[in-house]
Amino acid sequence: MKRAGGLAVLLGVVVAACGTPTLSPGPGGFVTVAAVRPPGGEPGFFEPIHRARLIGVDGSVAASWELPEVAMPVPVQPGLYRLEVYTVFLGDTVECVADPAAPGGSRCSQPTLGPAQVCTLDIGVVAGQLTRATFHVLRDGLCGLESGDDLDAT
Repeated sequence: MKRAGGLAVLLGVVVAACGTPTLSPGPGGFVTVAAVRPPGGEPGFFEPIHRARLIGVDGSVAASWELPEVAMPVPVQPGLYRLEVYTVFLGDTVECVADPAAPGGSRCSQPTLGPAQVCTLDIGVVAGQLTRATFHVLRDGLCGLESGDDLDAT
């Protein structure tokens, strides 16, 4: 028993010497981003793809995802993040390059254009709770982003 207590003290000293972690250990929280499109859809020649990512205080990407039609919760560790939401556009061509390791001997992709304007918001994620944001798709590649707290206030 005494040895286990000594180990706990040693771990506490090591953690203190390394600095305070930026993300809390334990159960995670959730982030959801709803995309609101302008009335009449998103006119344009290129197909828009809306994406989001969470950037930790250390600059690392904690999560990155494509926004689905219906907002889905994304699990993340509790902490402070910068939420970035933006739109990329699929080009109107498909490019293929020879790749002997790929099935059929080539790899094909549809290039993306953009991103259009990147909207950002500082958010805090709390264990066991849902942090909400709304991404407003505006005309001419512009956007707006507001927190769920802003939505509750109106």
